[in-house]
Amino acid sequence: MAKIVILSMYDYCGSGYRLAQSIGLNTHHFVQYYRFVPDGLLFNRPPTVFSMVNGSWTIGQDNLKSLNKTLESCDIIHFKGDDFPEFPVITLPKKPIVISVSGSFFRRGDSVIARPGREISEYVEVTDYRTSMMADLNYPEFDAVFTPHPYDTDNTKYCWKNKKIPLIVHTPTSRPKKGTELLISAVNEINKDKKVVDLKIIENESHEAALEAIKSATIFFDQATQESYGNSTIEAMAFGVPVITHLSELAIKQSNGILDNCPIINGGNKTETIKEAILEILGLDLQGLSLETREFCEKVHSYKSVAKKWDDIYNSLVYIKDTSESF
Repeated sequence: MAKIVILSMYDYCGSGYRLAQSIGLNTHHFVQYYRFVPDGLLFNRPPTVFSMVNGSWTIGQDNLKSLNKTLESCDIIHFKGDDFPEFPVITLPKKPIVISVSGSFFRRGDSVIARPGREISEYVEVTDYRTSMMADLNYPEFDAVFTPHPYDTDNTKYCWKNKKIPLIVHTPTSRPKKGTELLISAVNEINKDKKVVDLKIIENESHEAALEAIKSATIFFDQATQESYGNSTIEAMAFGVPVITHLSELAIKQSNGILDNCPIINGGNKTETIKEAILEILGLDLQGLSLETREFCEKVHSYKSVAKKWDDIYNSLVYIKDTSESF
């Protein structure tokens, strides 16, 4: 058993919280989770290191003192997120350091949502183990492995139902970042002569409202601007809702075999490819695809599945640490 501290600067969609929860519930490791800035979905998270006081960010000294003491006594420090693992207000003792990247601030290439900061080589130099939680971020030079986002499938009920006119649901946090206009154009082309599909776009609503809309979907469309998928797709899959999103061959190749038989329909990043994906999925056995989608989510993203991967990783790092200290 190892004592793990998981740190997130931000945790907009709660994936850091779910990672800590999945490991804590399904392994013998003791996990403490800290996020630095209050943001996004509240879930049931622990106190933050920063808080807003009189309109400005203030460090909670008691929380910071407690965190630094915890870091000194832990076995492994695990950073979740794209921020470089040198947070200025904490003291990093000499412990194995892990980082799991998952978003736009680490993404490279010409994607409209790529906003890379530090060079990848800098991350490699200061960490002992690296993972990506989205397969398109698993760049060869990052020398990492793909570790999927965790999701509590045990407490998520399968609820997919077919409709006479299939309903596509889309929940963009930002239309440009999700390629929403491409989807609208594709649906308009499909419905040009007669109504083939309905489209519901959910914006500026609570997370709970978005989940209710996804539950009602025949098909969920996630995005066209990145080459892999994140939390929204996983939420839909957990309900058994078939998904169209941009899932490139490169991302599949970088997934360590995990996505080889993924039931997601690749919509690409153009109006025409999204249109083709919608027509393709409508020609499939949707009931069968729905069941396959849910099964895949359980196999790849369930708390138990993800925790097993992290149990192996942590055990290997503790073994290396203990062996090195014995000489």
